[in-house]
Amino acid sequence: AEGGFGVSDTYVRELMRDVLAAPDREIKSARRDVSKTTVKAWMKKRSIRRYKANSIDPARVAKATEEVRDKWFARVDSYVRTLYSQGKIPWRCWAEVPAECKLNVDEAAANAAKGRPTVLASFNPHADGF
Repeated sequence: AEGGFGVSDTYVRELMRDVLAAPDREIKSARRDVSKTTVKAWMKKRSIRRYKANSIDPARVAKATEEVRDKWFARVDSYVRTLYSQGKIPWRCWAEVPAECKLNVDEAAANAAKGRPTVLASFNPHADGF
């Protein structure tokens, strides 16, 4: 779902199980389990693939303007100046902080997308749903 929560193949499998187990089903089936193979066949028939979910919302990315960047680093600079005035660090401003003391998320080895579940989406550009 665009802008919503993705649906994983595991979730689809659970939904299929729930439908088969529903007590008010008109067609009764002795089979109550749904295999991974069944879900894969269902996905293939409907031109659906698994994709890794993006860790950053495109709407949020669109808001990352130069103005937002400048305001963010002004806050960082202000914080560094406060720490310096309290005698907690030796640098007067952000520009004086050496590169080896600056870390970004990648250098800290944090991967926000690691372990995220995959989501299902059509690989047919003309598809309009399930």
